[in-house]
Amino acid sequence: MSGSKYLSCRCAVSTFVANARPLLAVISDDSKGVLRESNVLPLFSMSALPQNIPLLYVLVKMYKRDKRCFLLGNHYLKLTVNEVAMILGLPNRGREFLFSRLPFMELSHKDLLNEMHTLVNEEWSENLEQKLVNLLIRYLLIVFLFPLKTRKIPKCLGVLDDGVGALRDYNWPKAIHAFLHLQLDCLSRANAVREADTCLGYFKGCSIVLLVWFFEHTSVQRVVHFHDRPRICRWSDKLSYSAKFCLDLRSELMKPNQVYLFNLFSQLYK
Repeated sequence: MSGSKYLSCRCAVSTFVANARPLLAVISDDSKGVLRESNVLPLFSMSALPQNIPLLYVLVKMYKRDKRCFLLGNHYLKLTVNEVAMILGLPNRGREFLFSRLPFMELSHKDLLNEMHTLVNEEWSENLEQKLVNLLIRYLLIVFLFPLKTRKIPKCLGVLDDGVGALRDYNWPKAIHAFLHLQLDCLSRANAVREADTCLGYFKGCSIVLLVWFFEHTSVQRVVHFHDRPRICRWSDKLSYSAKFCLDLRSELMKPNQVYLFNLFSQLYK
């Protein structure tokens, strides 16, 4: 839903899954096992959750950067690193990874897609297999976990040239959490100086995590696939909310005593 009057956002699960699926289909079971051990395999086949830009806009409006929390009614709720880890199924451990937008690689997003399409049609070899696995991981980080407004690719993600080992070395939930808060801080400042209900700009980063976090902390939506892992896979791809619904929801969330909206799904934390 790029170009929305609310926000723009590039974190599209449907596009990510559709482009990754052909690569996943041609790699060996052994390589899939490596991806499974790295906790990323389920992310390539998760439900195509909609971007839900109007709902994301509501959450941005509720964000208080001085407390790094969301104010829903009179409740302050935090998005924690552990929650990011459980939503995505990635371990909250490892070396610190500092995401930096600049400088960019010479490789563009279009080049990445062309490489994916080319490799799928090549004759199998051990070297090709490794290239496919590394490309899948790179695509995960560039297009899903750290999507940017531009089609360019930051050099910091070149760390994955070292293969799956680099993926295991770093604490990705912590990096994703920090990047999400950076985007929320920027949009919160934009919200403070712009007129009410105007477009706040571009939300960069894995915004789907924020939406799943909201679903888990409210009674707005119920889990569909209760036992699926990671938790991002538990939600239906039919979750789409109109601008009117989100406007009404925002009005309810601004009321100080609407506790019924905050029925925690305690079973999710077992």
